[in-house]
Amino acid sequence: MTGAGKGRLRWYDACFADPGEEAAYRQADLDATLLYARIALLLALSLFGLFAAVDLLYGADGRTRLLIARSLICGCFILLLLLTWHPAIRRPDRAVWHSQAAACAIALGFSLLVGLADEPLRGFYVPGILLVVVALFVLLRLTLPEIAWIAVPLVCIYDAVWLQVWIMPEEFGAFVVMQFYLFAAVIVGGFSNYAIAHHRRVTHAAAGGLRAQAAHLQQALQQAAMARQQAEYASRAKSDFIAHMSHELRTPLNAVIGFGQVLEGEVYGPLGGDKYREYARHIHESGQHLLSLINDILDLSKVEAGQFELHRELIDIAAAMRAASLLVSGLTYKRQVKLRLAVPPELPLLQADERALKQIFVNLLSNAAKFSPAGGEVLFTAEVQPRAVAFIIADTGPGMDAEQVARALVPFGQASGHIAEATRGTGLGLPLAQRFTDLHGGTLVIDSRPGQGTRVTVTLPLN
Repeated sequence: MTGAGKGRLRWYDACFADPGEEAAYRQADLDATLLYARIALLLALSLFGLFAAVDLLYGADGRTRLLIARSLICGCFILLLLLTWHPAIRRPDRAVWHSQAAACAIALGFSLLVGLADEPLRGFYVPGILLVVVALFVLLRLTLPEIAWIAVPLVCIYDAVWLQVWIMPEEFGAFVVMQFYLFAAVIVGGFSNYAIAHHRRVTHAAAGGLRAQAAHLQQALQQAAMARQQAEYASRAKSDFIAHMSHELRTPLNAVIGFGQVLEGEVYGPLGGDKYREYARHIHESGQHLLSLINDILDLSKVEAGQFELHRELIDIAAAMRAASLLVSGLTYKRQVKLRLAVPPELPLLQADERALKQIFVNLLSNAAKFSPAGGEVLFTAEVQPRAVAFIIADTGPGMDAEQVARALVPFGQASGHIAEATRGTGLGLPLAQRFTDLHGGTLVIDSRPGQGTRVTVTLPLN
């Protein structure tokens, strides 16, 4: 049966239509209310026992038989109370029998007292039958059919005792009025029983649904945690592999670069032709490019693996800006792009990692020079802010839209466009600059629009 079918209630007794669901509810309800059942039996025992004082005061000649009857009733309550500790009562079907036995003891005991009592004591029991009827329906954890076959015969027995033993012909009107109250008590008690049973089972079904959802969410969280652990392990494995391969590649590559420099400089004599010198220059330039790429990959891997450590020191901002501009001067000359360095006077000292800061500047300036057309301009300046300094690099290139900016910040991502495709790059400069900025506790903001160039602002805290 589906979840919705399991939670469906029968209309005539407000019980679950599914037997298994009803059994589960009764077991849970029994475990939760066994203590209250014991308290209810103890209260019934106490009330029946305390009313013995009324028998002694108003029982007249019949007090002896009333005390005997009350003793028998109290004995039944004591037995029922002791049975609540028996293991068999922990079964829902046996618990129903136990509750019905308690209802019978209350009903028959009250009817017996009415039949044995004399005036004026018998009149005291007349209102009590109303409370007994309502209590049978409401207090006992029984369904409407399970309690109705006890409460209704109780009313009939009470009426029979009243008609045969007590009522006088002139009191028939009072008897009719009493029937109205009894009928009202049965209706109110029955409706209350149905409403309470319906509410309890609906609440139980809702709680079961919430528990199922909680279990499903817990399982989903566990799966997500496992997936995250696997992803982190795969990321660490990737970073370790890249770092290892980068180290392995740098050693022979340094040799290639060194031999290329030797050939290009003709250290051991002339090469014998201009083509050889040109090829040696290409070998040197390609080796330098590959070494730069490997260094970027290695730095990015260390940052992503959390193994890159900053070595902070007090840095002269103006000197760092001039050094970075000098490093990219060859590229700007080759691209025929004007680099305008505007260093404000009296810049404060910056506490940062000198190598990482220089890498940020060089990567951003290189990107600006690469994407600026011939005759364009790259502005490199700084602004002192409260407790921070902002470095601004602006170019006159083609600019980017929001999607291209997001792609450019991803490692190995490339902005689309004919200029981007015509320039040489690996897509690591901008992501690496952002990672180094984050390590310094700063922010990197890109303001770019197609056709309006790009402005990158790197803000770093002074302390």
